[in-house]
Amino acid sequence: MTRTLPVEVWCQIAGLLPLPTAEQPWPIEMATVSQLCSQLRSITLPRLIERIFFMNPTKNRQAHLGNWVEHITNLVATNRLRSRVRKVVVDSRCEQDDCQLKYIDFLAALAPLERLLRLTTKLHHLELRRFSVTTGVHAQIFRLQHLRYLELSHTYLPPLSEGENRYKLKELRSITIRKTLDSMRNDDETIALVNLVRVATNLYTLHADEPVLYMLTRQRKRLPVRALILSLPRDIQGLLRYCPDLISIEFSLLANSLIDQALIPNLEQFTGPIRGVCSYVPGRPVHYLNVAGVSDGDQVEGAVHAALGATVKTRAFRATLATLGSPEFRVRKLARIAALGDLEMLDIDSDLGWQSSEEFARLFTKRLLGSFPKLRRLDIVGTDNNIQLTLTDHIQQRYLAEHRDPRLQAHWRRMLTQDPPAPTLWEQELAVLWGERCPDLQFVRWGIWTWERRRRADKADEWVPFVRHADTKFE
Repeated sequence: MTRTLPVEVWCQIAGLLPLPTAEQPWPIEMATVSQLCSQLRSITLPRLIERIFFMNPTKNRQAHLGNWVEHITNLVATNRLRSRVRKVVVDSRCEQDDCQLKYIDFLAALAPLERLLRLTTKLHHLELRRFSVTTGVHAQIFRLQHLRYLELSHTYLPPLSEGENRYKLKELRSITIRKTLDSMRNDDETIALVNLVRVATNLYTLHADEPVLYMLTRQRKRLPVRALILSLPRDIQGLLRYCPDLISIEFSLLANSLIDQALIPNLEQFTGPIRGVCSYVPGRPVHYLNVAGVSDGDQVEGAVHAALGATVKTRAFRATLATLGSPEFRVRKLARIAALGDLEMLDIDSDLGWQSSEEFARLFTKRLLGSFPKLRRLDIVGTDNNIQLTLTDHIQQRYLAEHRDPRLQAHWRRMLTQDPPAPTLWEQELAVLWGERCPDLQFVRWGIWTWERRRRADKADEWVPFVRHADTKFE
């Protein structure tokens, strides 16, 4: 069959087929193509095995996870695919009621995981969520010398005996450890997690919770991290003292306290609540500012004032607002952002929604058009509703988003990508207006649709819509 077309063409065709995902770990389209002949199998099988997902199946699926794990492991072993596996994700989904396997049965089904990790030679990405790692798997992690990203979310990590973790993970650039204090079994587990951080000698990003952060601070050793993502650290000043190279910091929760001005002098990016903006931004070279959580319109002025106190011009400003009032009132509050005239990216969610109303978008354009001549991206969501979303409601939404709840994500993905409303003419009209005043503007979003500028030498620029992917709201 493959004789009718060159191999290069079949490779391009295979590249258009869906890749494995958590929802479809073995896409039927590519699996079918792989069965047509030996040459197509040699083309598609490496793509099928590149990303491996071991998820607890739902009750309505006819799947036997234990056989699936064994099959994939044998496939990697017998088809010389050891160097093709790049990503492995394991998730028991134990907090969901519709799962097929109980937690203990899920762990039994994943017994071949240690062998699979031993077989892989160039694994880059490993996620273990809601899982209990065996001593053998723990030891094997230290032998993944090409590993770049490691996530252990609500996962038990047993301690190793002396000498078992003698390897350095020099390629590991990002570690995520989500583990609360009440879920830690003992100090030995905390130390095991900290040891993983310590062996990553070139670590760039660390996302961790309080038990691990506190233990790292107590060790009083320098951390090479450049980016921190954390919640409510017990001793933030002590932690930052051992992160002299930090350029990015993100808080989901933040204690109401000032920090020493001498700490993190090279901070360039800040994400967190408004009180953190006022503490961390002034006097530092922060050019990216994301005011996370609920910020009333009156707090916009405080965030802008803090940004103006930075030692460099603010190039990116993002904020989520829950301001009550008419569209005119809310746009008037947002107009204070015009003081940041050097912005290259502006992202405002004024109603915690997904699509702007025409009234809000036109008012925003009338008030702020021409204020940002260097703008490259504009993303504005605001409705004409006088919203009554409570703080509790918003915190719950933020929690689901930040924890990437698969049910919520699946709902938004279906709504946005399978049956989106048609793009409207007013969205294109306003994109053109902004493009005329901002020569470098490339993308304009008023909600579900993104308008991309296509430059043409002999004609006026064309603005083309495409559906915004749901995950962009979960970043």
